[in-house]
Amino acid sequence: MNAITQIEAFEATVVVGHPAVLDDDHHAIPTNRFVTARMHPGVLWLAVGAYVALVAAFFIGFAGPRDLWVSLGIVAVTLAAFVGLPAVMARTGGVLRGDGTGLNEFLNGYFQTATGPITGKGALALVVTIPVCLTAAAIAMAIIFATV
Repeated sequence: MNAITQIEAFEATVVVGHPAVLDDDHHAIPTNRFVTARMHPGVLWLAVGAYVALVAAFFIGFAGPRDLWVSLGIVAVTLAAFVGLPAVMARTGGVLRGDGTGLNEFLNGYFQTATGPITGKGALALVVTIPVCLTAAAIAMAIIFATV
């Protein structure tokens, strides 16, 4: 954070009356914008859905020979552990309940990270990009495997 950004943050603090929150470009976020530190459960379920589709693509595309069933079973169990254990822990701690906001409000607001706030759409992109790309690659591999 350079000196000019610090001055802008200080000026925003003085004008608004509370500490300023800065966005990705170090500009003060308007006070009427929603800022949360909790990921919306809908975003997490989109990532889980993409991972389930990934495993489904593996099963549909590669489960012909019985030798692969063991490997695919291990992938499915790993996915269940990868998703299930954190979900149980989050539910126990009350994290998955969200903060009562809708997905639209989350996407149009800001999400607080350790390095500063990002837009809700940016948070969605960070969480869902890898699962969706892996699923697309698995579908492409399954199509190639089936046609060759």
